[in-house]
Amino acid sequence: MVLLMDCRKDSFGHQFAKDVDMLSDVLGDYVELVTDFFPKPTVGILSDLADAQCCISQSLECLLANSSIPVGKKLEASLKKFLHSSASSGNTQPGYLIARQLMASRGESFIKDLVNTSLNFLLPDDVKHDLESFDVPDALSVTNQKHYRESISSLDKVIAETYPGNGFVNALNNFRQTCQDDMMMLQVLFTRITRTLVQRVPVSIDTRNGITQELSKTLKGTYKTTLLEMLLQDNRLPREMGVKQSKGINLSMLVLNLYSCLCSGGVMADLYPLSEIISQPLQAATHFFPTMADNQLELMQDVIKQALQQASGGTPTTYKCPNGHPYFIGDCGRPVERAQCTVNGCGAYIGSTGAYNQAAAGNVNITAENSSGKTQPGHILGTADKRSQTAPERDLNSLSCAVLRCLTHLSMYTASLFNIQHVHQMIRPNLPRVEDVRPFIDAHIQLDLQQIAQCCAESTDDCILLLHDVINRMKQAKRNGSNTVLDSIEKRKQWEQQFDMKYIKPTFNQKAQQLQTMNRKLKSADSVDIKRLLSVSDKPINNDNILASAGLWGYRRPLTLAAVQNMLGSTVKNCPRLKDITDHCDALMAVKYLPDVLSLIKTLGDRFHSKFSRVDASKLRVKDFCQQYEKEISNLKQLVSNFIEAWNSIHKLLGEVGGKRLKELHMGSVLSNFLIDQQRYTESMPVLLVAVLTDTHNGRLAFDDSMRLKIPLSAVTPTNIISLSSGDELLNLIQSHSEYELRETTSVTYNWPAIEREVIHRYISNKPRIEFSRDQLPFYVYQEDFNLHNQMQTINDSQEFMSADLQASIIKMLSMNVQTLTHNLKELRIVINFLSVMKHVEGDNSLLEYMEATFGRVPSYLTNDIKLKHVVHVWLVVKFTQTDLLMRKHQEPFDDISAECREILNATQHEELKLQCQFNSPRTKQLLQELFRFIILRLNKAAVQQENVNPDQGLHDALVEFITYRTNDEDETRIYELLNNLPTIPEEIKVKHVSRTWSYIWTRYTTKVE
Repeated sequence: MVLLMDCRKDSFGHQFAKDVDMLSDVLGDYVELVTDFFPKPTVGILSDLADAQCCISQSLECLLANSSIPVGKKLEASLKKFLHSSASSGNTQPGYLIARQLMASRGESFIKDLVNTSLNFLLPDDVKHDLESFDVPDALSVTNQKHYRESISSLDKVIAETYPGNGFVNALNNFRQTCQDDMMMLQVLFTRITRTLVQRVPVSIDTRNGITQELSKTLKGTYKTTLLEMLLQDNRLPREMGVKQSKGINLSMLVLNLYSCLCSGGVMADLYPLSEIISQPLQAATHFFPTMADNQLELMQDVIKQALQQASGGTPTTYKCPNGHPYFIGDCGRPVERAQCTVNGCGAYIGSTGAYNQAAAGNVNITAENSSGKTQPGHILGTADKRSQTAPERDLNSLSCAVLRCLTHLSMYTASLFNIQHVHQMIRPNLPRVEDVRPFIDAHIQLDLQQIAQCCAESTDDCILLLHDVINRMKQAKRNGSNTVLDSIEKRKQWEQQFDMKYIKPTFNQKAQQLQTMNRKLKSADSVDIKRLLSVSDKPINNDNILASAGLWGYRRPLTLAAVQNMLGSTVKNCPRLKDITDHCDALMAVKYLPDVLSLIKTLGDRFHSKFSRVDASKLRVKDFCQQYEKEISNLKQLVSNFIEAWNSIHKLLGEVGGKRLKELHMGSVLSNFLIDQQRYTESMPVLLVAVLTDTHNGRLAFDDSMRLKIPLSAVTPTNIISLSSGDELLNLIQSHSEYELRETTSVTYNWPAIEREVIHRYISNKPRIEFSRDQLPFYVYQEDFNLHNQMQTINDSQEFMSADLQASIIKMLSMNVQTLTHNLKELRIVINFLSVMKHVEGDNSLLEYMEATFGRVPSYLTNDIKLKHVVHVWLVVKFTQTDLLMRKHQEPFDDISAECREILNATQHEELKLQCQFNSPRTKQLLQELFRFIILRLNKAAVQQENVNPDQGLHDALVEFITYRTNDEDETRIYELLNNLPTIPEEIKVKHVSRTWSYIWTRYTTKVE
């Protein structure tokens, strides 16, 4: 029965509901199960009992994490009612299950503190009774036990004397000589005096004052004197180190032990990065702290730079404007053109001064700066409640990362005892108040201890003992060479690896043996053995109600990704692919959203091209945007939601952009976060997100990358990416390759080689490498950037008119559907946008192939004969055909032309044009084409502002200027011939009449005259 239930717990326990509200409801469903009598339970009932125990265990964890918020109060009430109902029916085992779980995951110290809180109802009465005599083991006494005991006895003699007096002074001198050094003396004072201050008969204030006064004369260093005063004076010890709680005693012992190691004087050598935090916090704040994340934006910018380089063939570089806003220069990477920074209305001049290769004043080449400066020094984790589970960092596995991070936080807390203002300055982002520093660090320490316990599957109490063992190893190490300074990210990476191999792994790789040795040294005859009380192996079977038997209520620690990562990083060898997948599990769970992210980018670029200005996009909430257009695009909200999910999964990896920490997205975020801004391409959230997701995918294929098929972003589908739906999916796979055996407890053996083969087959085999380049990820064109005239003029030199045959073939292939034509026009406009920012257009390359790579499909209206050099002319032909269809449906073809430039012609003007424009006349056709180009290239709204078009200018004169400007030909005779072949335009017809003129001529030209 036990084996069956343990299998059930392992298979389904990690999948159990983690929603607090849901747990509150589910608990009630299991009340009947634990209160009824089952002399002979079936397999189904045993499975239900295993599920009930998983529910209780998960409820406990959620309650401990959420007890201070309303949903936590609801869960507390549900769990309290559940325990009362089961106890009333005679089944007290749920309470013992909770005690066993707390014992396994937290330890006696936590349970002792819990007794004095409102959550003490969780524990059975006999457990609470036995814990009354529990005292936190003195971990400081593990090393040099003989000297430590002698020092305690010597201090007892001091306490027995009266101060002032010669006997007191002599006893104190003897105590000082008995202690090996000042730090042992402080540790003994903490054990014998500080920890007794809360007892009924504490050491008198006179004795403590006398010890403080006499020892202060001989202690070396103000820090030690400060510690002495904290330990012996009432209300001087920080609240977090308060000895009224076991938690405070444990923290105090860790701080004292670490301080004795890091501040013993002399060369610190490889311990200096931690010692510096205590002894020189301001200097340490300028260096890179252990286990702090590298700014992954550097890596992502490298990916983006490669994409830019592939698109332009140049060497892009990063600059920042005088106000610190970064931007990219593509192609050659040198400033050639001059523009203005648009970030938040900055307006500073960026790019060139006007002289070739000379940057505008105040513009700095970031690429040329030290790359290590991009990763922030000091403490950059933010608050503990915003931290995710500890993931492998650089060459550290999850466990080693958590241990070293805890030592770093303990060093910071120790430093705060002496220079709290300086510690405040090393925390980024800065805390509002200096008083927040110690609670801030303490919260991190407690989280570190929990994560260490999760990784190594031990209680927090045991992990504290293991931390003391690591510190003791640090004390005993030979300190050769100069002090190590972490002034670069490369040095930090190397130092972390060496520290892990020298101090952390020797302890945690032999943790069972180390714990056994330390517990044997700490065990005393009168200590509380709560483990015996909670043991299930020696408890009799309840024959009346099997489900109330203690043997069926043993706590089984659930399998977690942290535990798997630790096993793969320590005891399991030769499974590199499996380790790589588990180490990047969180990021891989976001990769499944990549197709939807790309779909959203394309939808926003196609359907909403130039619809929004930057101001509008920065104000419009994406929630309102989805509501406004959900009828037009049915899956818009789902695409946005998946984008948000993906971003929130990976944004912490990116660190800071432009000096600001990236934030999570939600439906209340503004639309601009989802658009790719041409002027801030590499900082746009969609670009960063796609870069991270593709890099995460490609990184898992690096083992045999040369054999991989390569696909563009446009070919990405859910079936060809490494997609992990959840961590539970991976845990289920691991569980499916395990063997169970019932000995004293249920033991599990995992077939790691088989698990790795299955992971490779399921997630990696036949997956292509994704090639990420800029032209596959088009930027969004804002209203203020959409100036078709300027964009076309930029590439005018590389444009050629198509032959009549090519033009006719396009018109023939075009669908007679206005919506399809409109979509085609948007695609062509995006191509024009790309080409307009490129200095060198390979004109003879196929436009069809270029658009296929950009949009992932073959445009039906193009052939391979049409080249990039024809792009503007193709756009005009498609637009001409679209206008034809609109005219036939009596719709206005020039909605983007201002009203003053499409004024209605009067009857006289109509008649004069009628005389000049004959049906099917070549001259009339030529005029139609030139008028059309003039409208599209000169009279769109953006161009009107750019060109300062005068609506009252005569149309004839305006056309002369336009044709002269467009042809850019010095042969005046050729220009004259072109103008001479056009029909005469009456002088009364002005620029403001041009669109109506074109419409009138088009109607005349396409309507057969009888």
